Amino acid sequence: MRGMAELEMCIPFMRRLSEQRTDKIIETSPNGIVILDEHLTIIHMNPAFRKFFMCSEAVLGRPISYLMDPDLFEKLASGSTDQITSVVRHERYNLQCHQILYALREENQFVGIFVDITKKHMDKEKLDKLRTQTLLQAKELLDHQINMAQTIAKFLGDSTGQSEALLDKLIQLAGDETGGGKDTNEWLKDIYTSK
Repeated sequence: MRGMAELEMCIPFMRRLSEQRTDKIIETSPNGIVILDEHLTIIHMNPAFRKFFMCSEAVLGRPISYLMDPDLFEKLASGSTDQITSVVRHERYNLQCHQILYALREENQFVGIFVDITKKHMDKEKLDKLRTQTLLQAKELLDHQINMAQTIAKFLGDSTGQSEALLDKLIQLAGDETGGGKDTNEWLKDIYTSK
C-alpha cells in the first residue's frame, strides 16, 4: 500500500515538473510564440514575441489585430484548416517571419510561432543587388573594351592609309629624281604597302 501512495504523489509532481520545463522552453525560445483564445485575444506571449512586435505584457487581453493583420488566424478560427505555414513581412516592425500557426481545437486556442528571417532575407537582397551591380559593371567594361578596340582599329586603318599615301609620294619623288620609271620603284611599293 505504501508504494501505491508514493506513486500517486509522484505523478502530479512529475507533471508539474514537466510543465515547468515546457514553460521554460517557451520563455527562452529565440522564436516568438503567441497563444490566442477562441476570440483571437492574446492570452500568452513569450519574450521573443514581445521583442519582435515591440510590445509588453500590456497587450495581453487585446485582439491579435492590435499587433498584426489577423487574416491567417481568422482562417484558422474558421475551421477550414488546422495549420498554416507562411512567410510574412510585418512592415510596421521591419520584420520578416516564417510563421507556423496551428489550432488547439480541444482547448479552443490558437498558437503562432514566428521565426525571424529578416537578416537572412536582407542578406539575400544584398547579395542579389551585388550580383546585379557586378553584371552591369561587367557589361559596361565589355562595351567600353569593344568601343576602344573599334576606335583603335579605326586609327590603325587611318594611319595605315596615311602611311601608304606618304610612301606613294616618296616613291614618286624618288622615281622622279633618279629618272627611273614605274617598274624601277615597284619593288619598293610592294615591300611597304599592302597593295
